[in-house]
Amino acid sequence: MGKKFLMMATGLLCAALMHGQSVFINELHYDDSNSPDTLEGVEIAGPAGTDLDCYKIVFYNGAGGTVYSTMNLSGTIPDQCNGMGAVWFLSPSLIQNGAPDGLALVFDPALPGCSTPGVLNVIQFLSYEGAFTAVGGDANGMLSTDIGVFEPNATLPTNSLQLSGAGSVYTDFSWQSPAPATRGTLNNGQTFGVGPCAAIIPTQFIYSGLPAGCLATGSPFTLTLCAANGSGTVDASFNGPVTLSLNNGTPPINGTTTVNAVNGCATFSNLSLSAIDTFSFTGTGGLISTNSSTIYTSPACTTCPNMEGAFIDACGSSEGNNEILIFNTGNFFIPTNSASISLNYGASFPPSTNYTGSMITNQIYVDSLNNRAGCSPALFLDAVANSPIPPNSTFMMMRFDPTNVYDFTAWCGQGPIYMLFITDPDWNSTGNFKNCLDCDSLTANGYLPRYFQADFSTLTNGAACDFSYQYVPCSDLTCLGNGDGLSWNYGGGSPSLSWNECTPNSLLPVSYASELHGNWADENTARLSWATGNENKSSHFVVERAIANREGFKQVGQVSAAGHSDNVQEYAFSEHPPLGRDLLYRLKSVDLDGKSSHSNVIRLHSAAPSHTLQVIVDPFTETATLPNTSGVDQVLVFDTQGRVVFASRAKSPEDVRISLSGLVAGVYFVRVQDAQSVRSAKFLFQR
Repeated sequence: MGKKFLMMATGLLCAALMHGQSVFINELHYDDSNSPDTLEGVEIAGPAGTDLDCYKIVFYNGAGGTVYSTMNLSGTIPDQCNGMGAVWFLSPSLIQNGAPDGLALVFDPALPGCSTPGVLNVIQFLSYEGAFTAVGGDANGMLSTDIGVFEPNATLPTNSLQLSGAGSVYTDFSWQSPAPATRGTLNNGQTFGVGPCAAIIPTQFIYSGLPAGCLATGSPFTLTLCAANGSGTVDASFNGPVTLSLNNGTPPINGTTTVNAVNGCATFSNLSLSAIDTFSFTGTGGLISTNSSTIYTSPACTTCPNMEGAFIDACGSSEGNNEILIFNTGNFFIPTNSASISLNYGASFPPSTNYTGSMITNQIYVDSLNNRAGCSPALFLDAVANSPIPPNSTFMMMRFDPTNVYDFTAWCGQGPIYMLFITDPDWNSTGNFKNCLDCDSLTANGYLPRYFQADFSTLTNGAACDFSYQYVPCSDLTCLGNGDGLSWNYGGGSPSLSWNECTPNSLLPVSYASELHGNWADENTARLSWATGNENKSSHFVVERAIANREGFKQVGQVSAAGHSDNVQEYAFSEHPPLGRDLLYRLKSVDLDGKSSHSNVIRLHSAAPSHTLQVIVDPFTETATLPNTSGVDQVLVFDTQGRVVFASRAKSPEDVRISLSGLVAGVYFVRVQDAQSVRSAKFLFQR
């Protein structure tokens, strides 16, 4: 027993040493000339195959040494050079600007998704613009190591601090002053392992700069193609000609379409597309030929109506009746007639069977749905009776006599949802959409796919609003019985999400598990936090701020969202706002389709500048009195090494009095915090 325990302990110790030696912070960007700072993040390097789901970055504020943010990492380190690689993580909130501040790289086997055994281990505790001692968090009590370089306010957003040198562990490298960032690849002047990096054999082009979603016809754009291997590592020696052609869409591509690659990448500038259509590109160079994702063009660059999801396998016993299609109108008013809406379905493309020959009102069923959901105001409206359906609205299309088997209570507050009932005889009651309970026989090519075509191209300026959607029965579906459904991203293609449930909450936009909250992290740092309980196709959160008694919110930051999640996701954001006035904050949640909604609005009361905190020291009684501090929630006193020498976290009924007995003579820092502000001051204690 004792021997076994000793072997386990030795193994865990070796694991901790391994983590400490070979996985390390490789690149950092925390300050630049933009306001607010942009592209802030951290790069982690280490052995290829390392499971980064077991790691997190804990950010520390040097003024007090406390934690202000945590970023859980994910993914796997690729093989970029001699069995090692690097992964860049964009910080979900602003990284504080130093004098000093720091961050800890922590191995935590308790993190969700981690499959590597071991014990919690603080691998590195680094700081910039000075050293300090951590107070709380995983690095509690540890003294940081100053990396010795920093980013001034004039740093370019495209630059970063990074390690250079050759080796396999952190101590083999040295930090360099700001230089052009190398996010996700080897740094400038860096080589991993022993000897030069093994040759990279590119197999694909990686596209960057492709416009997301809609592009106005005639608008110039720049597209970059980089030759890379299967792990995404760019072959910097690739310098041959690369040709860009159309894989899909109406020619021509305006601009130069053949350029020579430099350091592995070919950049096509001032490209434009004149036709209204759906486009994708093919990059060809040497033996490599790779297609891009899709973009869409429109004169007004509007968001097209598109199908968001479908219940392929109905809930209840009535197959066709209970199969539902879910759409968003985009930026269009949509009349409820077959001339404006054309939905086709079939086993080949283009699908041949049209399902929208006739549409009717069905107020009885709408009333029944509203009674079942119990929402106030009513969740559902009859689409035909309220035609046209307005922009940025959800509508659901189904057979004219569905049974009432769904529970829509989770959608309360998300309406109105417009119900469109179809009487087309092609939409029969015995089941239309192939699912796992009624699959074709397996062929040499697998199960045959099924196709939807949602055509809204007859709308004004809607010529490109014709998207195809596909799924594979017995493959894309969860195959667990009634309630199988699929969700697609904007523009169609293959499904991005599947579910099995008769309570259709998978298509909800962001729902908040915790409303937006805020406080002062220190005398000039506002910290916001919120949590979501469900996300579907979420893209990002825009943080907006307004000064009280002035008009208008302005964007002050952006935080990436989870995309698809049924679990609680926690978010945080920090900034250094203007002081002296009450501030208002709100969030705008933006999904992948471009739709957005706002959160609750919070107020942060004016933060008092640090000089307003007075400290009256009485050397005879060895006490310090802080006037005007009745009601504060927390009092901390630090020495010049950042160590806490006095702490009180109980609400003070009167002005704070601090005992200095036992302290050596010298300089100290005091910080007090209440629900509205944080104040700090420096004082001298002389015996």
